[in-house]
Amino acid sequence: MVFILLILITTTHIVTGWNRYYHSNYYYYNYGTTEMSTGSTTEDTSVSTVTMNPFTDGTFTTEMTTGPTTEDTSVSTVTMNPSSIGITNSYTSPVPGRPGRPIGCGKKGDIVFVLDSSGSVGSSNWKIMLKFVQDVINIFTIGKNDVQVGVDIYANFAFTRIRLNSYQSKTQLMDAVKRISFTNGGTATNRAIDHLISSSFSQSHGSRSGVPKIGIILTDGRSNSQFSTIAAANAARKKGIELFAIGIGSSVNTVELKGVANDPDSIFYFSVHDFKALQSIESRLASETCQNLEPITGCKAGADIIFLVDNSGSVGSSNFNTTLTFISDIVDGLKIGIKKDKFQVGVLTFHTPVKAEFNLDEYQDKQDVKNAIMEIRYEGGGTNTGGAIKYLHTTAFARASGHRPGYPMIGILITDGYSSNKAETRKEAMNARLKGIKMFSIGIGNAMDTTELESVASEPKSQFVFTAASFKLLKSIESLLLSKTCEVADITCWGKTDVVFLLEDSCHIGETNFNKMLQMVENLVQEIPIGNGNIQIGVNTFKCTAKTEFVLGKYKTGKDIIKAVQRIKYTGGKVSIGKAIEYTRKNSFPENRSKAKKLMIILTNGSDKALSKTLGEAQKARNSNIKMMVIGIGDYTHQDCLQGMATVPHDKYIFSQDSFDPLRNMRDVLIQRKCSA
Repeated sequence: MVFILLILITTTHIVTGWNRYYHSNYYYYNYGTTEMSTGSTTEDTSVSTVTMNPFTDGTFTTEMTTGPTTEDTSVSTVTMNPSSIGITNSYTSPVPGRPGRPIGCGKKGDIVFVLDSSGSVGSSNWKIMLKFVQDVINIFTIGKNDVQVGVDIYANFAFTRIRLNSYQSKTQLMDAVKRISFTNGGTATNRAIDHLISSSFSQSHGSRSGVPKIGIILTDGRSNSQFSTIAAANAARKKGIELFAIGIGSSVNTVELKGVANDPDSIFYFSVHDFKALQSIESRLASETCQNLEPITGCKAGADIIFLVDNSGSVGSSNFNTTLTFISDIVDGLKIGIKKDKFQVGVLTFHTPVKAEFNLDEYQDKQDVKNAIMEIRYEGGGTNTGGAIKYLHTTAFARASGHRPGYPMIGILITDGYSSNKAETRKEAMNARLKGIKMFSIGIGNAMDTTELESVASEPKSQFVFTAASFKLLKSIESLLLSKTCEVADITCWGKTDVVFLLEDSCHIGETNFNKMLQMVENLVQEIPIGNGNIQIGVNTFKCTAKTEFVLGKYKTGKDIIKAVQRIKYTGGKVSIGKAIEYTRKNSFPENRSKAKKLMIILTNGSDKALSKTLGEAQKARNSNIKMMVIGIGDYTHQDCLQGMATVPHDKYIFSQDSFDPLRNMRDVLIQRKCSA
């Protein structure tokens, strides 16, 4: 007995020392637990777990279990390949010296990206880095009362390319990032951080007092002076600036970058093996960043959520139970109940058949929901994803299954592999989205099909597709998923609304650009709840006179609306915005829709010459309780005209675009602006 005890004590010291060794040599990526599995493995029951207590001085304890193993062999979070999403931090409890980090993203903060533009980067990698910045930006809500983003670049010297207050429109911000030019030179990271302190987070650049300040530094090499760089980073922290550091490639100085990044490294330091691998850390970076923003108290509105859980043979019982715990944790961050600002939750499982574990209205108490989730049993079988999504939109979100008409419908797919019928999965996912169901896709492990996940998810894919290298790492995406779920729930701010699009059809537009406007309408229809108790859509076109393409309420489903939009043809001609507004006010908004809000969305290039007529008719529309949203496109747009037409506040109801191309991103901006207004 004494002999066995000595062996266990010795083993504990060896494992603890091994773990500390790797941490001191900068290969320790998972702040919380390190798991090592040996031999043939198929289930997560035989592991050696080294656990660090974050509330002590780094004391480790070791738990060792033995026995045959059968699943989740990919779970080794001490890794020599940090480019994989598998290094994602799975630790969400409080860390030393920092307040508790609740599930859910914050809302408000100032973020500045600091991009290495030295000679070693090169123009092709520069474009990849800019795309990465755009994708991360796309995850946040951009605005003067939300997240502001700036961009600095540096080589021998540092420069601000985008100030924090330069753009309050996500579309314009992302387009500006795309246009930033590559320079060349050395790697003066210390000067870049000094510039961040003195200029980028200054009031003149739009930095706001009392909100979190976050710098995200991307570099592919060693700085000109490690000592000066770390000293500058320490100075930034004294100013209240939190720093993330992302090292790209094999030439980076890991010691230096970890000195730049805030502690703990598992949260603030990232490493990828090349520029293309930046994509793998987008979700994790956004998730960690959002938890450092000004906290929000929870979702503003409720929704009906159904989890579609893969119960197939490839998952295994241990991983299935981990999935259930993940779902339970998400539920923990929601207000559960039947009332307006609360969520209802249902669960479907699928393998060969599809099974409704419980419907939306079955449980109205949070603990009851959590208990029901944890009682679901693993079964095994095929991967009938398409059948599950079909059941979701035909049965699970029916009123008979507890769905509350008018509430957002959210489907969250969790799977570890590809479906048995990809064509059916794509078809049923499209049908679900056309019925107004917001679809999230969560893929786990190495066998997941990213293309299929994207075919299921709502747009933009960067906000609705999540991946984790293993089931154990599902916990790392809890905060971001919960935050995005809240954003989707807030679509209830549209409520019962009559929306009429007024599309300019003049010779100044051209057929190609006119089709881009139609595409924007189609994109929006796919993402909002359509129906008599929700949102109704109408479309008018105008030049010298206006005409109705289809009236409000004519089409009851998103699918029928899209078909009708696709039938609209461009004709060309002169333009009169004033006559078009008058026509729409008098003919397009029915009086029999009790308590329905009225919204007119005008897309124009601003070439109207009869300004007084236009402004007068816009005032009459506003006096008729019609909210006026104006999207001005191209060189002819006149700000006085746009402001004269639009409802106040103008920052919520006016959009100006240089060209028609950014309309492809306008759908999400419209939704966010409408809600915040």
